Amino acid sequence: MEIIIKSSLAVMTALLSGLSFLVIRPSDGARLPTKSSSLPSVPCASIVYDVKSHRPYVPMPPVVVGRWVSSKCEIRPGPEFLIRDYTFYKNSTFSAVQYYYADIFCTSASYALVSTGEFTFDQISWIVPGGVEVDYTLQQVIIMGYTDKGTDTLYRNINRTCAGLGRAKWVPYRIYEIFTFMEVARSKGNNADLLFLDKDCTAAINFAIHELQLMRVEVWRMYDSTSVTKLYLGDVHTDMGVRKSYRPTAYQVALHSVDVSITQTRDVIA
Repeated sequence: MEIIIKSSLAVMTALLSGLSFLVIRPSDGARLPTKSSSLPSVPCASIVYDVKSHRPYVPMPPVVVGRWVSSKCEIRPGPEFLIRDYTFYKNSTFSAVQYYYADIFCTSASYALVSTGEFTFDQISWIVPGGVEVDYTLQQVIIMGYTDKGTDTLYRNINRTCAGLGRAKWVPYRIYEIFTFMEVARSKGNNADLLFLDKDCTAAINFAIHELQLMRVEVWRMYDSTSVTKLYLGDVHTDMGVRKSYRPTAYQVALHSVDVSITQTRDVIA
């Protein structure tokens, strides 16, 4: 009886203090651990050294070429539920795909955004330790709805800010261009000049991809000789109305490398 009472008190004490441990009952036939049967002691110096040695390798400038995806459904203020799928190419272009969903588990797809453009590394960030500031040029953004209701909502919202863009009613699984900024060579006889294609209808959905202005790559070496590579991009402002003017001062949740060699270049979607 005394042993049972002491065991009960020990369990309650551990639960209240937030500890987790294994309770061994005398009735199970196992002996309670004693000082002589405890695990071998490990010098504190070895433990401290092991913790300090397990730090990520941070390449400078970040090695971002490849494909990076979300490890879970991400939640942004709004609320917005999305999964990111970004690819950076060797010729300093990028393709950023954002899949938006109607639920917190990212099971009911609403629409997708595909952003393409160019990027260059600028300098080490003075605001965010370990980060690199990036300059990027957005060239094209296309959108595609997955449901009749969601596509109709997109059509109505964007048509209010860009009248005439949706002359015909939008239908699911068809892409529509809502942003364009390109320089196209145009010939006039023996002369050639540049034609600028400029269109921006992204205000209706509070779209901005300024997260690309801040990057950090971490390579974690595992004990089994493998490695895990993560890409941290800049944070997104909680106020959707000021996202277009906000410059990141922190990081979002990391994207994980798919570890696929990117040899091709990105082509602009016509």
